[in-house]
Amino acid sequence: MLHHVGVLVRVLLLAGPAVAAPSASSPLWRRANGNACAEIGKAYDGAVLDNTTGMSTVTFPRGVHDGDGGRELTCVVHVEKLAVRPSLAFDCLRSVPVDVERDVALVKYLRPWLDFQSTVSILQNPPEGYLYPGVDIFGGLANITQILKSGGYQSQLDFASDLYRLINVKPRDGHLVFTPVIGTLFSFETPALFVSISEDGIANPKIYLHCKTMDDPVPI
Repeated sequence: MLHHVGVLVRVLLLAGPAVAAPSASSPLWRRANGNACAEIGKAYDGAVLDNTTGMSTVTFPRGVHDGDGGRELTCVVHVEKLAVRPSLAFDCLRSVPVDVERDVALVKYLRPWLDFQSTVSILQNPPEGYLYPGVDIFGGLANITQILKSGGYQSQLDFASDLYRLINVKPRDGHLVFTPVIGTLFSFETPALFVSISEDGIANPKIYLHCKTMDDPVPI
């Protein structure tokens, strides 16, 4: 069984050479390695210097809700990590180049681990009545290797996404989990909790910010 954490929704910087290691976080390194990662690195260094932790105010601008004419809503949330725009984090991940030699070696390394998964042969030809389509995991690994060797991946993220889907998504088995390293650099989360509430228990529920339900409920 291969196990690792998954990815959420709002981006919070966790760790990684591009932004955390002192040698990799130098201004010279940033200038040579892409604007998105450089911007995140600068923001990270600033947060470290400012010791940015604790409680933070998050404002939802006009247009993201319609309960009272689109006024701004503000919630106080606990922030332990540096927050950056999801698009910026995605651009940074997309800028990581493919390392064909190491990626091919990784796929080869994973195969004997996957041999221990007892459902591999069943997944390839699922029995009648199985609720999901079959998946040939080893055939998928061979296909990924072929794409790598032919130069078919534009970035490391493309390769990692294919590998993640093959092992984590298509088998639909919660005990078979593998997350490539690039998938652990950022965590995507919403900055606040949401709740759904029906006004009378019969009408369709509306979506509210949890922090606004007690004093001034305004649906999103």
